[in-house]
Amino acid sequence: MLKTAATAVALFAGLASAQSLGTVDMKFTGTADGRNVRVTANGETMRVFAGQLKYNVSSGTGFGASLVGNQLTFCTDLFERVNRSTRPHDLVAGVPTAAMTSDAVAMVSNLVAVAGQQAFTTTDDDFAAAFQLAVWEVVTEMDGVGGELDRDAVEFSLDGGDFVARASNGSPLSSDITSQAQLFLNQAAVLEGSLPVIIATNDGSQDQMFLQTVPAPAALATLGFGLLLKPRRRK
Repeated sequence: MLKTAATAVALFAGLASAQSLGTVDMKFTGTADGRNVRVTANGETMRVFAGQLKYNVSSGTGFGASLVGNQLTFCTDLFERVNRSTRPHDLVAGVPTAAMTSDAVAMVSNLVAVAGQQAFTTTDDDFAAAFQLAVWEVVTEMDGVGGELDRDAVEFSLDGGDFVARASNGSPLSSDITSQAQLFLNQAAVLEGSLPVIIATNDGSQDQMFLQTVPAPAALATLGFGLLLKPRRRK
């Protein structure tokens, strides 16, 4: 029992240095449930789709082999575009990406723990949009310019700060979306110990988050959870 626990601690501690759980070749195939919105992030205003995205994973290595097929994802990188042709992505978990600090990765993992599987399986457009906007709020507000930001130092809200969300015509979002997103954010801000989510990252296209969290220690061992890449440089 003690040996198993020690192994688990060692493997999860390895997340700090492990940069990959494998790779996937994937392409964007369309949108699912969500809403078209207007967002302002770090001073840049854009019209975007907030919700579930459809991706086809055509091949994968390591943990990526288990993702082959059609997947629903959420975007973690507002400042890149979806890839409509198949491109290779690294699968990372618990470590910074080009778009996310390690503190933001941890907070996003909390959002997945709060929303559970429902965010990825819901057919409710407002629920899916609320989850995606909460993710973007965290990624933008915790971008770590000048140093990483602990969640306790951030006031999360879709109405102000570095990230602001509105309806696509510029009017306020519906109360269903804003209240649900704020509930996600409030609950995630006090949660502890969530398993890191798995993110497919590529320097030239949007990073995408899967429902899956880091596999159990035994599964990590069978995957050879030691794949190391050079640390990614934040943009």
